[in-house]
Amino acid sequence: MPPPSAACQRLPSLAGLRWLASLAVFICHVAVYDAVVRGGMPSTQLFLLGTASVSFFFVLSGFVLTYAWRNSDTARLFWRRRLARVYPNHLVVWSIVMLLFWGLGVPRADMEPGSSVSAFGDLANALLVNTLIPLREFAAAGNSVAWSLTCDLLFYLLFPVLFPLIARIPGKRLVAAAVGTVAVVWLVPVLITLNMGAGPPGSRFAAVGMSELQFALLYMFPFSRLPEFVLGMLLARIHLDGAVPGIQIVSALCLLAATLFLGPLLVPVLFMLTAATVIPIALLILAAAGRDARGGSSWLRTPTMVYLGDLSYGFYLIHLPVILCVLHYSGGTWGPAWTASVSFAAAFPAAVLLYSLVERPCMRRFSVRRTKAATGAPLPVGEEA
Repeated sequence: MPPPSAACQRLPSLAGLRWLASLAVFICHVAVYDAVVRGGMPSTQLFLLGTASVSFFFVLSGFVLTYAWRNSDTARLFWRRRLARVYPNHLVVWSIVMLLFWGLGVPRADMEPGSSVSAFGDLANALLVNTLIPLREFAAAGNSVAWSLTCDLLFYLLFPVLFPLIARIPGKRLVAAAVGTVAVVWLVPVLITLNMGAGPPGSRFAAVGMSELQFALLYMFPFSRLPEFVLGMLLARIHLDGAVPGIQIVSALCLLAATLFLGPLLVPVLFMLTAATVIPIALLILAAAGRDARGGSSWLRTPTMVYLGDLSYGFYLIHLPVILCVLHYSGGTWGPAWTASVSFAAAFPAAVLLYSLVERPCMRRFSVRRTKAATGAPLPVGEEA
């Protein structure tokens, strides 16, 4: 791999893309839960917009952590930084969610009628271990969007083991390794499809050709998402080795959009959750990182977009509880546009507060050396990802 100094350059376009992905998840959830309240089904494309964005987060996480790794890092220091990044915001939002659900009676983000969530499930969500058990009682527990953090914790736990293995791959074999990892991403839904049938007639998941267990195992089970993280690590190696082909951001975005719109016509929806979009996502990340490395101009790397990218984690955590509150107190009488507008108007300032009062202070206190925290030096690239 290149020397550590090669990883010092910031890649601000990735922060801009991270904000767009968070916004896409927000739009997806407004569409999904507004439709649930009305007893209908959301647009397949809007639903897949959210699932593709989560896949983007997982691939990007592997990319950024590999890109930002320093030779002075130890597993203990790495884990401390990641916990300081993930847990404070999560626990604050989880506490708010418990007040809403248990204290004020706001309905949960529960997509299957008749299912329930126990206090034990909520505790598992607080500890970020709930989706290790692929049951609705646990998947919908606590702040349900935090299921992805369970995947992140597995990635962080394994990263110090995976990194030396990825670093030893010869440069000429990186593309082949990436292609093989994409094949594994496709293999997961193949195995789940072959070994499990669709859900019972009338269930919301069966309406899109899958069972609830299939969805949980493919989409929310941490080990099923690990190949996407590994792919991100390999993409970082490809980028650092200078083996990136000339890919344009607009072209990658167009390919992703075409996949989201045309993919459901060509493959089962189960394959659209992760497999079908993984190549466009990989190309998009390589294109954005390559543009920054070449010093090219991009609206994604403007100070505003970088700041919005910094807010994206807090916005991701808080947006669904806000949407559920808006739907609950409006009685589901507002249209999706009003629900989205009011929800965004409440979630965005909440994300600003989380970033300013919780996330950033905890990162400076616990994740960087005291000399940097005291001088106010910027965090290394990747610490804010």
